[in-house]
Amino acid sequence: MSTTETLTAQEQSGTVETKADYERTPGEFTKHWLKAIELAGEEEKDWRANAEETLKRYTSSKAKSFNVLYANTQTTVPALYNSEPAPDIRRRFGDDDEQGQALAEIIERAITIQAELYDFNSVMKAAVKDRQLPGRGVSRARVMQGPNGSKWIQWEPVAYDDFRHGPAKTWDDVPWCAYRHKFKRDELVDLAGDAIGKAVPLDVAVGETPKKDINDLPDMFKRAIVWEVWDREARKVYFFAESYSDGPLKVYDDPYRLRKFWPSPKPLYQIDRTESLTPVCEFMIWKPLADEVDDLTKRIAGIVKVMKLRGLYAGQFENLMTKLKDLDDGELAAADDSARAMQEGGIDKAIWLWPVDMAIKVVQGLYEAREQAKNHLYELTGVADILRGQTNPSETLGAQQIKAQWGSLRLQEAQADVQRYARDCYRIMADLLGLLAPEELSAMTGVQMGPQIAQLMQMDLQREFVIEIETDSTIKADLSRAQQNIAGFVQGFGAFIQSVGPAVQAGMMPPEIAVKLLTAFARSFKLGREAESALDQWEKYLAQKAQQPPQPDPSQQVEQVKAQAEIGKAQAAIQQTQMEGQIAQQEHQQNMQATAQKGQLMVLKHNLDLQGLQAKVAAQAMQPPGVPQ
Repeated sequence: MSTTETLTAQEQSGTVETKADYERTPGEFTKHWLKAIELAGEEEKDWRANAEETLKRYTSSKAKSFNVLYANTQTTVPALYNSEPAPDIRRRFGDDDEQGQALAEIIERAITIQAELYDFNSVMKAAVKDRQLPGRGVSRARVMQGPNGSKWIQWEPVAYDDFRHGPAKTWDDVPWCAYRHKFKRDELVDLAGDAIGKAVPLDVAVGETPKKDINDLPDMFKRAIVWEVWDREARKVYFFAESYSDGPLKVYDDPYRLRKFWPSPKPLYQIDRTESLTPVCEFMIWKPLADEVDDLTKRIAGIVKVMKLRGLYAGQFENLMTKLKDLDDGELAAADDSARAMQEGGIDKAIWLWPVDMAIKVVQGLYEAREQAKNHLYELTGVADILRGQTNPSETLGAQQIKAQWGSLRLQEAQADVQRYARDCYRIMADLLGLLAPEELSAMTGVQMGPQIAQLMQMDLQREFVIEIETDSTIKADLSRAQQNIAGFVQGFGAFIQSVGPAVQAGMMPPEIAVKLLTAFARSFKLGREAESALDQWEKYLAQKAQQPPQPDPSQQVEQVKAQAEIGKAQAAIQQTQMEGQIAQQEHQQNMQATAQKGQLMVLKHNLDLQGLQAKVAAQAMQPPGVPQ
């Protein structure tokens, strides 16, 4: 059954008005979207014409012209972007969250590896160059799948004329975006299948072949224009071919499940406008000055071309002029008829030279006028001499630094926008990592993913609450400023410690208060997020340490051990002295007891001797007289 046979009576009556009606009518639905894309192209028609002229002027190699657009672009693009950013992903609030830390580490490693699988740096450069030339830089992410089922994320540059979007004044209000492709027959079959893919006419040629000659080309040299439309309201992706009006080639239901739906970040705009998203080619603003420089260059080249040392001489001096042409430096030749030459006023009177002195003055004036025009152009574009490396030897270093600071002020906003663009690309990559299997992420990063981390990886908004995705600088010039900031911080840190250290040692200021002051002092140096994170961790460490019981100083512990040892020695000496005194007292008591015993024995012996003497005396008294004893 054909598509037209499925139409309802309402659809056949031509009363298709709502998007739901269009979806029920594939042919009308396709016409609706192709018409919307055409209207979006009409709105940007003038800009694309200016963009085409700008790109031709950028690559122009015409003689006798001064390609100031090429010079300015080659100067400003490296000033805006010349260093591939590295992802800087960490826990948003720095809390002690192991899951958040593991998630941040997984995403940071995965983004780094994904960016190394292809030349992400060239994608960023293309977007920045498109910003500087056509006025709008666009890139888009794509999830690729290999034959073995493995997936990876790849970024692609989008040409300035291959992108359309719905009507809106701000990027957040854009209802749909479309990307243009030129598909071969096999690509159409892979996308839509055999039935539709083989029915789509190939209506454009690969090169610059005129459209009337396309039918004479084989299919291998022909393509079909296909628009990939991302409809944010329906959260669907449609593929439409300009040469096929029976219906969309393919419809996908939100293939990437991105939080902001778009596979592209907000484009890089050279000139931001509040009333429209239609880009502006900055070159068209200062094109009159560039044309003036070109005109002056052409005039200079034309006059210089005729500025040759040429002249005429009298015919009678032909032999003399022949001799002059063959002479070397310092060599002289004899004149054939010198007397005649003197009579006619000298040989110099017979020679007339082309007056180039007037032409030299004109060329000098033209050069001055061109330099004036270039200076006006640089004032308008903001490309100061200091950005080109040109300095005045008579200027001091301070004067040159002031010129560099204020000369690059107009570039700082653009540099911040380029860094924002790189950050948004990494955030989209982080969202797309949820499409990869946990096993792939674990194998890719070397970090095991638990069930909770894998679930958190799938929840975009909750993941944003836990971690913060940023990038480091995309400008190498920031490195010198960072080195100066570090040098100034180190010098100031030493002075801070010398001033505050004694107050902390004396107990007049708590250490955590001093670190808070140091953190506030360090933020003015813009040391980077890592240094600020380290200071925050130091502050938390001191706060936790203040809540713990004070730990003795190791040196005080040593002195205390020494004092305890001395006390022990003194106590041992006292105990020994006491023991010696007790022993001496015991010996003295024993000696006293022995002396007392000895005295008692002597008294006893004396008493015994006295008793014996008394008995003897009594016996003698009782004996009669004359009896011998």
